[in-house]
Amino acid sequence: MECLSKRLIRLPVLVTVFVLSNTQPGLSDPAQDLNTAVASFNAAPSSDTAAILGERILNLGSQGDWDVLAAIDLTVTTALIGHLPPDLAAEVLLFTAQAEGLTDQGDDRQPLIALSDRFANIALSDDQKRVFDINLGYVLVQTGDLDQGVQRLDRARQMAEAEGRAEDLLNLCGLASNTLHRVGAITQAAAFYDACAEGSVLNQTPLLDRGFFWHNYALFLRDQGSFDLAVEYHVIALTDLADVFGLPSPQVVDAYDGMSQTLLAKGDLGGADSVASLALGYSEELGQQQTQPAHWRVVNNAAAIKRALRRPRQALDLDEAAYVWRKEHLGEAHPMTYASWLNYALDLVELEQWEDALPQFVGLYRRIEAGEPVPYNRRVITAYLLYIDARQKQREGAVFKMPSVGDLVRDGAPGELIEGLIDLSVQAALAKDDLEKATETAKWLSDFMVDAVPPDHPAQTNANLRHAELLARQDPKAAADLLVTIDRDLFNWTRRQALSGSYDASIAARALTDDLLLTMVRLAETSPAFQPHVAEALHRWKTLEAPTDRALRDVVLTASDQSLGAAARDYLLAAGRFQETVRAEPVTDAIAIMDQALTAQRVALNERLQAAGLQLAEPPLAPLEQGASSAFDVTRGDLVIDLFVLRDWTVPDRAGWSRQMELYAAVYREGAPPTVQQITDLDFATASATDVYAGLWDALGPWLFEQAEGAERVFISPDAMLFQMDLLEARDAKDRRLGEVHDVYLLSDRGAYSRHDKNDQLDAEDAVALVGGVYFDNRKEEGPNYLPGSLAEVTGIADLVKSKAKTVQSLSGFEATEDRVAAMAGGAELVHLATHGFFRANDEAPFSLWNSGILLSHDGPPATVSSFREQTAYAQEIMGWDLGNVELMVLSACESGVGPNTPIDAVRGLPLALARAGARRSLVTLVEIPDQQTVDIMMQFYRYLGEEKLPYADAFLQTKRDVWAGRIDGVSPYFARAFVLYTH
Repeated sequence: MECLSKRLIRLPVLVTVFVLSNTQPGLSDPAQDLNTAVASFNAAPSSDTAAILGERILNLGSQGDWDVLAAIDLTVTTALIGHLPPDLAAEVLLFTAQAEGLTDQGDDRQPLIALSDRFANIALSDDQKRVFDINLGYVLVQTGDLDQGVQRLDRARQMAEAEGRAEDLLNLCGLASNTLHRVGAITQAAAFYDACAEGSVLNQTPLLDRGFFWHNYALFLRDQGSFDLAVEYHVIALTDLADVFGLPSPQVVDAYDGMSQTLLAKGDLGGADSVASLALGYSEELGQQQTQPAHWRVVNNAAAIKRALRRPRQALDLDEAAYVWRKEHLGEAHPMTYASWLNYALDLVELEQWEDALPQFVGLYRRIEAGEPVPYNRRVITAYLLYIDARQKQREGAVFKMPSVGDLVRDGAPGELIEGLIDLSVQAALAKDDLEKATETAKWLSDFMVDAVPPDHPAQTNANLRHAELLARQDPKAAADLLVTIDRDLFNWTRRQALSGSYDASIAARALTDDLLLTMVRLAETSPAFQPHVAEALHRWKTLEAPTDRALRDVVLTASDQSLGAAARDYLLAAGRFQETVRAEPVTDAIAIMDQALTAQRVALNERLQAAGLQLAEPPLAPLEQGASSAFDVTRGDLVIDLFVLRDWTVPDRAGWSRQMELYAAVYREGAPPTVQQITDLDFATASATDVYAGLWDALGPWLFEQAEGAERVFISPDAMLFQMDLLEARDAKDRRLGEVHDVYLLSDRGAYSRHDKNDQLDAEDAVALVGGVYFDNRKEEGPNYLPGSLAEVTGIADLVKSKAKTVQSLSGFEATEDRVAAMAGGAELVHLATHGFFRANDEAPFSLWNSGILLSHDGPPATVSSFREQTAYAQEIMGWDLGNVELMVLSACESGVGPNTPIDAVRGLPLALARAGARRSLVTLVEIPDQQTVDIMMQFYRYLGEEKLPYADAFLQTKRDVWAGRIDGVSPYFARAFVLYTH
């Protein structure tokens, strides 16, 4: 538990904030002193007696003696201001107006305001009158006369706007809006904030403190639930504050922290996590963790996001560090120390470390008994103690007595506690075979979460899934309908998180997705009518593609207007690059520029699509409106298999991959509805990886052979670790390879099936681009990394295809730089790169496309090995190449098909980068292979392409069969598994 980010107040105060105080014992009676001064003034009105009376009034006002002040007769005040200097008279009028508004004694309120206006018109200059009117407006607002007060403040705002007084306008907007908010005038505060934000002067005039106003406006919008607009103004505030104070700076840290909490309140947990990481990083860069309490507020707020993502291990590390620092520097009894202690205890509960959590809550309970400022009350802490005790005794079958959930909700208990208590009640009902009560209880939690958390929040999804699981035992049709809704909502939430740049959010989304899909496939086993929806969901979840995305891909393939197809293709490539960039770099100017360019590109494309009567393109984050299945047509004789690995997340801390998995497949045939089948379990928790993979091959091979029986062509879309296995090597009981018996083709996703036969072979009008014999350092051929076979490889390929293609270009030596290779590849249909490839595991950023790449040359000698980065084309950079014309990209480089198995995409490495860059097919490697054997295999492949004129995929399959049969001298059949070809 932690307070939301503090408001950034840097605006000058125009009026005193009055504080009530009591007359101290032993001092003179203020009423008597005032009466004496009034009597003296009435007896002999003069500047001297007026000054004494004016001083008494100011003293009473500063002390908050409003009852005494309110007793002054209006006639006295009228006479008094005529004998006082204008500045002193103005203060007297403001204090007396404050007294009239705060007490019931005075009935001169309106006449006094009228007197004030006459005085201002006669005695004050224009500037003085403007300030006086503003201060009188504040007085009226603070004393409950909102209409008159707001009218004066808004009149001042309009004048400042009309006259272009930016500084005055900023001061007024900041303080007036905050004052209205503070007195509870929410509607009026919203109107004032909006009017200020919509005016041209503030927007067009750079001001030192303008960023603070935008930040406070964003926090106000968050408090009112206007989350989208709040985020917009957070970004505007960050831009201003970064321009003024620089990066890093404490002001920017606070602004990022406030934005992260707005995103958390919105339910955009991935964005919240990424922005909180930026706040933490900048704070640490400033060294604030050593001395600044503000740093530990940022830490606790970041931990709250980790808890919301169901990542309690990461939350525990953050909360424990904050607790230790606050205890040492603020003291054990400080409220913030208690907040950190409680957060630490909550993390232990989420981790189900009951023995560690129990003493923490016992300690907190004792502090409550001693009257210490523990964030939650006795009833909530007691409920935690009961909950921990019940969990510890659960295996013993102990009876659980549910505390009053209604009371806990009214006490503001954490949703996690309510969820845990309800789960215990559900389990208790199931133990008594009372399914109806268990289902009703789960439904109550689902309804409760609607109001307790933002839409699509993981806690809401968990509650809905629990209800659906129980409902499936009673009413499968109703359960299926509920799962369709959950599927749609979770899909939209996950698409947003996938673009957040937060790996933890991706893990959380994947865990929820697995929970959902496991529930769906298990229901589909007994409800065949539900299988088409499940099959469609399996595909959609692998790609995070909406139906509108697929419709646009169809335009690329089928549009009679070639320029329209090219425009659709260019937009898809730009959208893909945008998504990958956003995943890695949240909240940057570069992303804003990319977004603007992508929006302009989409608008132009949609004008053409609309004119052609086609479905319009949508933004990358456009929500899926419904979860219904869509048609997927299969050609007669073809078999399409969409594999999917689901994980059973049974541990409370989802810090890494689940060790227990299940392999499923959606199977598509012409003229039949798709079926969903379970193939095998993958239990890494109880068996070694070697044994699990052996069991996987043993189960998958016969299953694939059984499905392929009678099919003319078999298309397989792998998933997870299967992408890094050559599935053509799968064997049946007779030890036959699948690729030897059947024509088998690999797809990067099911949707690639429709693109498989498009431009599928080398054409006489095609351009071929070849790279080999690259110099990696100034030792040229003598360098340790030089690949002598690579030059022979591309030279041989050139001889094989030069008469079959329109042009053949080659780069070698120092010419093979990234810029030249990218430019040459952009104009070719077939590209072959023979060089070094690599993949490096990176636990800090496992999904980064900077973890893999290929090695190229420098601009020329003298090149040095020390400048490795300069001569490397990383997957992130290759994604930016224009490969929209490339029908086949061959990466004849070690491990070019290898990447991490992450929750975001199947293999995040070079294959993904090539697909994002526009290549329709890629031939990549899974293992290291000797230089000469690579040359021999590639020569055979290109003979089939050039001399036999086979399609790319068929030439590749025939080459594999030659390797298996030993028909290529010097090449072991083992190395057939080194290469895989995917259609994207």
